[in-house]
Amino acid sequence: MEEAALLAEPNNTLGVEYCKALLRRNAPLEVLTIPRRGAAHDQEDTPLDQNASAAAIRALLRQGLREEALGRMAPAMAETYRAEEAAGRAPVFLENCERAVLARLRSMEEADFAVLDQGREGLYRRLYDAGRAAVSVEKLLAAAKTKRYPYARLRRMVLWAYLGLRPEEFPEAVPYLRVLAANETGRTLLARMRKTASVPILTKPAAANRLGKEARELFALEARAADLYALAYPNLSAASGGSLWREGPVMI
Repeated sequence: MEEAALLAEPNNTLGVEYCKALLRRNAPLEVLTIPRRGAAHDQEDTPLDQNASAAAIRALLRQGLREEALGRMAPAMAETYRAEEAAGRAPVFLENCERAVLARLRSMEEADFAVLDQGREGLYRRLYDAGRAAVSVEKLLAAAKTKRYPYARLRRMVLWAYLGLRPEEFPEAVPYLRVLAANETGRTLLARMRKTASVPILTKPAAANRLGKEARELFALEARAADLYALAYPNLSAASGGSLWREGPVMI
C-alpha cells in the first residue's frame, strides 16, 4: 500500500512523528515537506554524482579515507569538521568508548533494561543476555537482532543505557529552549523570542540555574550525556567534563 511504502523510509517516519507532535499541541504551523535527494538514510554505497548520506561519510572516515570524506561534505561542514579534528574532537565513533559502554551494560540488571523497552515486547531480555556475553557493541547488536527489531531501535536502547537515560525522566512538555548556534538573523529572532516565547530561552549556561526544578533536572541530564559523549573524542585531553555548564551557543 502507498501508506506502507511511505513509512518504509526513516525520514518519512520521522516527519510523520513531527506532524503528530504538532497535532497534539495544536500548533498553528504549516507543514512543508521537502523530498530527500541523493542517498537514502544510512546508505553507505553512495554514487559520486549523488549527495552522500552521513552514514557514507562516516564509513569513509572509518576506512581512513579522510580526503574523500571531506570531498563529500558541504563546504561549511568540511570547514567545521577540520576545526573539530584539529581540536581533537573528531572523528567520533562509538568504538572509541566501547569498553565504557559494555561496562555500563554489564552493570545493569534485567529490570534496568525493561525500563528502556517501552514497547514491552521482550526486546530488553535479548539485550540483557547479549550484554552479558558480547565483547563488542557490534557483536552485542548482532546477538540481539531479529527480523522484528531493527538495528536503529537496538542502538537507541544501548545508547540510552550508556547515557543513563530513562523515559520517565523526560517531561511531557518542553521546559526550555537551548540555542546551539545563531547568525545575525537568528540573533534578531532570539531578541523577539525572549519577549514572546512560552518557555525560557537559554543562551548562557548560568541561566539554567534559574529554571524550575524539572527543567534543571533535564538540563543536568543533557550535561551528563554531553560529558559521556566526550569520552568518544579521539583525544581524551579535549574531553574534560562540564562543557554544557561552560560553553554558550556558537555565534556566527
